Amino acid sequence: MSSRTKGIAVFAAAFAAATLIPTGSAQAATTATYAEFFDNANYCCSSFYDPGDGGRCFNLPTYFQKTISSVRSNTRWILFSRINCWADSGAPSLDRTGDVSYVGDQMNDKTLSVKVF
Repeated sequence: MSSRTKGIAVFAAAFAAATLIPTGSAQAATTATYAEFFDNANYCCSSFYDPGDGGRCFNLPTYFQKTISSVRSNTRWILFSRINCWADSGAPSLDRTGDVSYVGDQMNDKTLSVKVF
């Protein structure tokens, strides 16, 4: 197991109690509001699942900072390139609803915080 995989496993265990649930494919498991963030394009590889709760800001832990490349979701979500979901005119962010197989060059591997609605 690579150190990155071990780190993600540690992250998943530590944050499962805080509604962060590691998944193979959370989309099929629920009809409630959710977003699943993947570290590669086309919904591949390591991911974390966030059920959303009306747009609370979540700062990514070290293991998932600057890794998000694709998103599966049935709701609105926003990626921020700064912590605390801070957006200003110079900081890239991405506001979408639904699945995105690639977040684009502007946000790929740059996310530090997220909101899920």
